[in-house]
Amino acid sequence: MRKLISKILLIFIILTLLCATAVPITKSYGASYNQKTIDANSSNKNGIEAFPNSYKVLLNRLVSNTGHTNWKFKAFYTDIDWNELVSNETDHLHNTIYLGHPASWYDSCWKQGDMNYYCASKEITSYYMDPRNFLTEISIFQFLDLSYDSSMTPAQIQTAVKGTYLDASYNGETYAQIICEAAKQSGESAFSIMTRIFQELGRGSSTPYMISGRDSSYPNTYNFYNYGASDGSGNISRGLKYAYNAGWRDPKTALIEGAKLIAGTYTKAGQVNKYLYKFDVVGNTKSNLYSHQYMTNVEDPNNQANILYGRYNNNNFVDKSLTFVIPVFKNMPAYVKLPPNSETNNLYYISSNFTDVGFRDANQNSIKYKTGAWQEVGRLAKDAVVSMKQKDATTMFGLPFSKVSYNGIVGYVATMYLSPINNTNDSYSVPTTSTSTGSTYTRPVGKQYLGSTKDSNALISYSGQIEDIGWTKWAKDGETLGTTGEERRLETVKIELGSALSDLKLQYRTHVEDIGWMNWVNNGEASGTVGQSKRVEAIEIKLNNYDNYDVKYRVHVQDIGWMDWKSNGETAGTTGKSKRIETIEIKLVSKKNETTAKSVKYVTHVQDMGWLNWQTNGKTSGTTGLSRRVEAIKIELTGLNAELKNAIQYRTHVQDIGWMDWKYDGVLSGTEGQSKRIEAIEIKLNEKIKQKIKYRVHVQDIGWMDWKSNGETAGTTGQSKRIEAIEIKLE
Repeated sequence: MRKLISKILLIFIILTLLCATAVPITKSYGASYNQKTIDANSSNKNGIEAFPNSYKVLLNRLVSNTGHTNWKFKAFYTDIDWNELVSNETDHLHNTIYLGHPASWYDSCWKQGDMNYYCASKEITSYYMDPRNFLTEISIFQFLDLSYDSSMTPAQIQTAVKGTYLDASYNGETYAQIICEAAKQSGESAFSIMTRIFQELGRGSSTPYMISGRDSSYPNTYNFYNYGASDGSGNISRGLKYAYNAGWRDPKTALIEGAKLIAGTYTKAGQVNKYLYKFDVVGNTKSNLYSHQYMTNVEDPNNQANILYGRYNNNNFVDKSLTFVIPVFKNMPAYVKLPPNSETNNLYYISSNFTDVGFRDANQNSIKYKTGAWQEVGRLAKDAVVSMKQKDATTMFGLPFSKVSYNGIVGYVATMYLSPINNTNDSYSVPTTSTSTGSTYTRPVGKQYLGSTKDSNALISYSGQIEDIGWTKWAKDGETLGTTGEERRLETVKIELGSALSDLKLQYRTHVEDIGWMNWVNNGEASGTVGQSKRVEAIEIKLNNYDNYDVKYRVHVQDIGWMDWKSNGETAGTTGKSKRIETIEIKLVSKKNETTAKSVKYVTHVQDMGWLNWQTNGKTSGTTGLSRRVEAIKIELTGLNAELKNAIQYRTHVQDIGWMDWKYDGVLSGTEGQSKRIEAIEIKLNEKIKQKIKYRVHVQDIGWMDWKSNGETAGTTGQSKRIEAIEIKLE
């Protein structure tokens, strides 16, 4: 009985201490590691003064350059020695990095974890672990505090979701209230939950199917986070099946329980941001450290920072009062630099066309087969990466063999099985294995890195990272970059202007699987993701001061093929269709002798009102609030600086008729005297006109829809909804 009372007393003391002590990092801290987090307050300049000098300089510069004076910074003193951290994070396969980087980024063991992820070197791991390398406006979001914030109210969330499908209620509770309850139960911030939902289901006004409850196979089932909805055909059904099996039969249950899945495992354990998800440095003893890590990809926190910044920026929340928890370690070096970014021409992989390749001993004293070949010591699977020691070092079976290193072992592999990383296609004249007759073996084109050495005379050059291939070399001035017929996705792209055009400002952005539109990047920077196996689905490229050139580009898309050329910021590719870009071509076109127009004018024929007055340059033609259909339209350009027929082209989708033929330069499109509504419209300019046409429509039960441009569809089809008004303008 005395022992039982002692145990109860001990439990009571522990619970009392836990309840009386409020700390941002929720793991218990003992004598082994005296960890502490210093909150921001009025006396230490948003928390910056609590950091070591090497942090303070960078954080002060960040706030000064961005104007984010509302941001707060918490210094998380881990009490972990830097050398101890590096030692415990660089054992084999503890951290990995995606195939295709410089050789110095990989450990010499060349061990593979997940497909195409290889053991990261001590140098690159140290670089990504040093928080000071990521104290910039975007990359700092890997330190964003995602833990529950009791000060965030349903009213704030309600303002953020206004006009979206989350601006709704269930059983008398608004979704904003339910999100705040989910935050309280999961330990994740309400805004983080909200942006995660928008990331998965979009941010439109119509209720996504995944949370509509209308599926016939899984009725009254809801999945706000796309759990279980893996890529490919049937993904929605898989997601609803997951939710059905989880018992998510009403919106509140689905929203709260879904939020608790990951947050309950990491955020409540004190790993309150993406950096701490990756590097487990929260704990009071060594047994609490280094093991509870969400992923092995050493680049993931920085990749996640880009995603988070995009979410918060798209929702106009970047300038709000955000908090960042940034680790500090003992005895940190002055700086940790990025390992050399040299080409990896010494790296090769076993072509995917070969699944089981002999790896032979390089020891000159080993027992030989009667054939004269070195003894086989192992087999290499397809896509295994080796480091080239000496190409075509010897001959066996009448074939050239190369000397390579694999997992620290030096040996020989038949050269014909090796495909180079970051190199161009090559072929070898080799005899077959059965005869001495010569033949030419050419590696499959689809597995080769495209492009060539960068041409200093090119107007524009571009490189991409391709699925299973990695970074290509450089294509130029309209050359094809990528693969067709190989079902390989483009994952990242870099674009550079030639040195002769250094006065121009090039910007581009990509629409990426599960992320959406990423932030605009500048000349030579990477857009997309590395090591996440995510497809680029669309791209936009623009020159901000393009007086003499247009930038034109087109893409080859999964199941579609080559799409039309786009220019100057237009979207090439698709969004919302889960289709990968496989190939891209980019070029600059001189704008000499271009044709331009001064303005666009247009007139509509409206139900019970007839033809209205002509309008110009973005003014409204039609009616709103009167429930009157637009039945016909005429559109013209004015002030053309050159004679041009068919300058503006347009067609309408009409009730009971469908799409009508294209009309030109003021000719009526639609109907008169038939009482038929126009439901959608497409407008485009003659390709000789170097301007953009933009237009939007006001639709029954919807209101004003988004602006469209250059032949895109404005309005609806198949919904029997009338266009009531239109606005058109030139840019």
